[in-house]
Formats: sequence, structure tokens, C-alpha cells
Amino acid sequence: MRIKTNKDIIAFYNIDYVTKFLKGYKKQYKRIGNLLFYFDLDKTDIVADFGCGLGVLLDFIHDKIDYYYGIDFCKEFIIRAKERVKKMEIRNASFECDDIREFCKRNKMKFNKAFTLDFSEHICDEDFIPIYTHIFDSLKTGGKLYLHTPNSIYFLEILKRKGFLKQFPEHVAVRDAEKYRILLTKAGFKKINVQYVPHYIKPISYFHCLSYLPFIGKYFKARILITCSK
Repeated sequence: MRIKTNKDIIAFYNIDYVTKFLKGYKKQYKRIGNLLFYFDLDKTDIVADFGCGLGVLLDFIHDKIDYYYGIDFCKEFIIRAKERVKKMEIRNASFECDDIREFCKRNKMKFNKAFTLDFSEHICDEDFIPIYTHIFDSLKTGGKLYLHTPNSIYFLEILKRKGFLKQFPEHVAVRDAEKYRILLTKAGFKKINVQYVPHYIKPISYFHCLSYLPFIGKYFKARILITCSK
């Protein structure tokens, strides 16, 4: 399926996609595990996980925060996320199947931390600022956003654009750090801090050591992790 419009995006995340995702979802533990070191969490935090999918982030942070909200427009993901939480007997969490903008309208100035982990590459440029402006509004003053995403100038992403490797069809907008700085600033965020983290797949992660080389190092920075505040 070639994704061009918002209707295409919504149609893509169906039962078939979720079923396929479930077969390899343990990979998400490695992805989230790589990021925990960078998260500044407090026992009083109320957090929102936007584009939460199965809610894997919750597995890592439920005992480090006050309350977790997982939000995703895909009904199938939310059903399975609720099943997982019930089985794990985690009580300080809830999941909502909703449009992010509508959810944020009902929850202004509510969250200490917001997460969009491997979410932003799934939305087109024209939707980015409206969605992230609403996320901004949902944060308390001084609240933080954590954004994790592929880096468009990573050598494997370049090979995908040139057709040598196959791009994930759901990755409709893989961007570089400068593009994110511009978009997040327009959405209202401040103190935008960019870090580069290794790929979460072990063999590929070894390329990260090359990221420190002069001139060519930028092509070996696989993942972007942005922290910014309201």
C-alpha cells in the first residue's frame, strides 16, 4: 500500500498491521530500553504516551511515575494494550483510542512529560505542527517532550530513498534534526536538545562508533532523540 493521504494512514493501521506487529513486538523492548537512560522521571509525574501502540513504554516506567496515559487512534492496538496491562496488573495506567488533537483539547496543562517515540515519522509535515501544538498545550508549564525517530541522513535511510533498500511504507516523513528544530519551534517548544543514539538492533548499532569521525560521521547517526520543554 502506498500512503499519500491521512485516509491512507488511518486505513493502513488495521488488524493485519497490528497482527504483523505483534509477531515482532519484543523488538520494541530493545528500542525503549536504549532510551531509558535519557528520561528524567519523577514519582509525581503524569505522563502521556502519544502513538502508544501496545504501550511498551509503560512496562519500563509504571513504577517510576504517578500515572500513565496511552493514546492511539488504532482501536486494535488499544484493545491489546488494555489486555496486556490487565494481565500485568498495572493499575496506574489507562489507554484511550482517540485522535491526539481531540485528546489534548480535553487535557490541557495536564502532563509533566509527553512521549512520541517512533511516532513522528508516521505523520506528514502538514499534520506535524497542528498535532505537536496540541501536545504542547497538554503539557504543564515546564513540562518536557521526548521525541525519538529515525534520522534521515543516516546512511541506511539514504539508501532507502535512493531505492537500494525498501522503506517501511508507514514511514511517510523521515526527517533530520534541523527539520525537527524548525517544526518543534513553530509548535511552541523551547530548549530543544538533540542527541543521537545508536540503532536498537544490535548488529546495526555497531556503526554508531563511526558517528564520531570528522566529515562522514553524520551519516552514521541512526536515531534522533530530542528533549524539549514548554
